[in-house]
Amino acid sequence: ADAVMLVGAFGLVLAFLAPWARVVIGSRGTGYMDTWGLAGSGHIALFLLTLAVLGLAVFQNPIGRWLRTGVLGIALGSFVLGLAWPYVVGPLGAGPGALLAWVSGLVMFIAGAISLLVLRHAALSSDV
Repeated sequence: ADAVMLVGAFGLVLAFLAPWARVVIGSRGTGYMDTWGLAGSGHIALFLLTLAVLGLAVFQNPIGRWLRTGVLGIALGSFVLGLAWPYVVGPLGAGPGALLAWVSGLVMFIAGAISLLVLRHAALSSDV
């Protein structure tokens, strides 16, 4: 689950550095740089959070796996799925960044769910 989380976070970082759509919600115009993932007004904060999650996945740290992979994977993954949904399904015309963001969000969500399921069942002992 940790390796899957690393792949998802890295993909999401790349997604913010790629074009998302013809019009990005929250951008100020329709110029070339206004179509990229970082053009949205709140996307920079999400980009920094993704960098932090990527750092937690790469480097050894004392933070528990249930938090760094499980909770953060489900929370950030589901948020990104909702953020990229209007671009992927709606009339905005999804670019490669929006598609990569949606896939990365799905990968992070699955990594978080797997991590929480494995950690939950690893703690259970057999009564037999």
